[in-house]
Amino acid sequence: MNWLARDLGNRGPEHFPTAALAVVHAARGDTEAAARVTELPMEEGTRAVALAAVTGHLARVPVRPVPGADPARTAPFTRTIQDLAMRVTPYVTADERTAARFLHLSLKSDGWYHALPVLARLQPEVVTRVRDMVAASVGAEGGPRSG
Repeated sequence: MNWLARDLGNRGPEHFPTAALAVVHAARGDTEAAARVTELPMEEGTRAVALAAVTGHLARVPVRPVPGADPARTAPFTRTIQDLAMRVTPYVTADERTAARFLHLSLKSDGWYHALPVLARLQPEVVTRVRDMVAASVGAEGGPRSG
């Protein structure tokens, strides 16, 4: 953890897989440290990704690692960390209250859509309502509609 903290300090939160580090903190049971890490990036989309990743871990929503061809991309690394965190904490039960807090913060951000995969697992009816609102909005603006 000390090495990761130093690396984060050297690279800065915009060039570091902050979502992965936040998940590591959550997996270790330190949700306050996870929350502090999610607040580090200045770019709101990066914060939303971190919040959604922590929410997924706390809610015990499984993810599959995605192989990435570009080692500089943080998404495949984060997905791998999420998968590993779930595997090393198999008997931990979902922390629904804390997951809801992180989900709420994620959905309030400009990058709210990053939380949709977790939301789809936790409350699929909400995602259906979002889809219906988007379809109605697109239809009201004269855009294409799908049946």
